[in-house]
Amino acid sequence: MAEHPQPTREQLLGLTVDQLRRLARQARIALRSGLRKAQIVDLLLRSGKPLTLPPPRAKRPVRRRVRVLGLPKRRKEAAVPSGGPARETLPAPSWDLPPGYGEPRVTLLPRDPFWAFAYWEIPPDHLQRLCEAHGEDTYTVVLRLYDIWGINFDGTNAHRSFDLEVFQPLGSWYISFWSPQGAYCAEIGLRFPDGRFAAAARSNPIQLPPDAPSIRTTETWMEVPWEEEAGRPPQPGVPQRVPAVPSRRVPAAARPFAAETFGREFPYRKPDASGKS
Repeated sequence: MAEHPQPTREQLLGLTVDQLRRLARQARIALRSGLRKAQIVDLLLRSGKPLTLPPPRAKRPVRRRVRVLGLPKRRKEAAVPSGGPARETLPAPSWDLPPGYGEPRVTLLPRDPFWAFAYWEIPPDHLQRLCEAHGEDTYTVVLRLYDIWGINFDGTNAHRSFDLEVFQPLGSWYISFWSPQGAYCAEIGLRFPDGRFAAAARSNPIQLPPDAPSIRTTETWMEVPWEEEAGRPPQPGVPQRVPAVPSRRVPAAARPFAAETFGREFPYRKPDASGKS
């Protein structure tokens, strides 16, 4: 019977600690706990007992399943019988949004009391028709803003206007205004070197919100018929509930301080026996 060659130090160091302890048990070598791999290898080599290395493990091929999120699962195609018509293959769906929609337009969206958001599009064919109609090939794409507070805007009667050079026929922009609670409208178009303006599309009118609380502070008073609301008719001998807020009012001029400070009417309560109201 041929004897197995004694393993070298490098071969033993290639094993795990569990494999080395298993070799020590097979060779009847006592090991204390807490030993490191190099210490166990030294003890095995100094023992002089025959050691048999464990057989190497066969490596399994690694299978990885990768699925791209957001894409639909691929359906299995049914088998086509021989001699039958071939199935038409549909093109893969496109998940990208188009850069434009081929229509001249501009839209305004109010953001806060001083800012609005605009997006626009001038298709290339419409851009070419504007240049041919005005006999110019040099232009600047501008976004013209109109102040239309309190008027029915027809394109010529705005209180004032200003231009924003946006340069691109397709894009978006945040616009800063000079005052809150204003009404505005926009046109996207071309400005030629001689100052003429050719509008391609007009936006929707917008009104910016105020930058302060509402000035409407008028109260609305009412009497609450407590018993009728509860569905119980008044009973004799039972005191009735009085509305918490009386409806009797006196002019503000009867109270000079209230009229001077607030300029409106206040509820009036009849003074009691002590003279307090």
